[in-house]
Amino acid sequence: MSDNVSMGRGRARFLGLPAAAVCLAALAASGCTCVGGGDGVDLESISIGGYYRAEIIGEGGDAVPFFIHLPEDESAGAHVRNGRDEIEADHTWDGADVRVEFPIYRTVIEATAREDDALVGSFRSESPAFDSGELEFRAEPAAAPKPAARFRAGDDPDTSAQMPEHWRLTFDDMGDGALSLTLEGDGGAEGTLHLENGNAIYLAGDAGDDRLRLSAFDGSSPYLLEAELSGDRLEGRWIAGPGLEWREPLTGAAEPDYEVAVNVNVAFAGSDYRPPVPELRQPPYRGSPTILALTGSWSPASMRIVPFLGELREEHAGDELQILALNYELTDDEDYNDEAVAAIVSRFDVDWEMIPIDGGPEDYATIMPAGFEQTDVQSFPVLAFIDRDGFVAAVRAGFPPEASGDPYAATVAEYRELAADLAAE
Repeated sequence: MSDNVSMGRGRARFLGLPAAAVCLAALAASGCTCVGGGDGVDLESISIGGYYRAEIIGEGGDAVPFFIHLPEDESAGAHVRNGRDEIEADHTWDGADVRVEFPIYRTVIEATAREDDALVGSFRSESPAFDSGELEFRAEPAAAPKPAARFRAGDDPDTSAQMPEHWRLTFDDMGDGALSLTLEGDGGAEGTLHLENGNAIYLAGDAGDDRLRLSAFDGSSPYLLEAELSGDRLEGRWIAGPGLEWREPLTGAAEPDYEVAVNVNVAFAGSDYRPPVPELRQPPYRGSPTILALTGSWSPASMRIVPFLGELREEHAGDELQILALNYELTDDEDYNDEAVAAIVSRFDVDWEMIPIDGGPEDYATIMPAGFEQTDVQSFPVLAFIDRDGFVAAVRAGFPPEASGDPYAATVAEYRELAADLAAE
């Protein structure tokens, strides 16, 4: 990366100022007002609000189920439920029409309530990082967001399942992954899929003696893992992405002790590498322990780690630990990139520096810091722990959801230890 890449265009540097003028209007407090709408629907005959079992449906009818809670009024935001994981969203009712928006990810669900209380509409992503497209959305009222009831009603899981809980999965394109399951007595299942690039995805669904079905929707992308079990082998498919365009066959073997080997794929080794990022050679980073974070607003893991990085900085304020983020929206649209960073700063009360980096996917190798150009964008966030002399002491990738349990706890503990080591030197 050239010395002028991260500074970019002489724009304002985002430091979490109280009233950034470029903050997105979409981050205003969510609410719900019923003022008419829903052409052809008798509003007196429908019931709105509560839990729904929802589906995002791709080409060919592939349906990714999840649960969503929509309040009837302005009392709270909407919430997506994946097992123990919960994601908040803005929402607005306009008569029988509802709009659920995830402003950081630039995704939106729009639907209309029918007289049978079902919701019918669409899901779309408006982020330039992904191909624009629109998928079908539908939802029906549900009693409770139980993993065992996540897939189609009437297709009950086998509650006597003896499914192994630890799997080594092999995908055609993305290599190996480790899947750890937690099985419930009613046939429900939750699991965390760890990939070689550091990405960790939390899923929920059901497991039977001969079948495994898991899914999630994290506000940015739907995910679906379906597989048939024969002996100690799995064979199935993986579908994901805002347009459900990421599709791979998979196979699996029950391996209790398997742990995926994460490969961040940086082009340096040892302890004698200084990233050529100009800010790191200037105050307040020069001479201070620093965590350099590569992030993107389209990446749920990146957004999960932002508040955690703030915690690390606060915990080591006396040691002058600094945080510097380079944020990649993978677009040449300068205004869009500025707005994305301003939205993150506002949403998470960021009080450390985050710099928008311009450039599309075709520019990835040139806009990344030299040495990081071979990293997988699905590894985001990528963290470089940099000592007081400016050398990289460690590189890590990914940040699991808190609902994943042990994987989240282990990652948090490791990142805290790495930060403490930097601060203590």
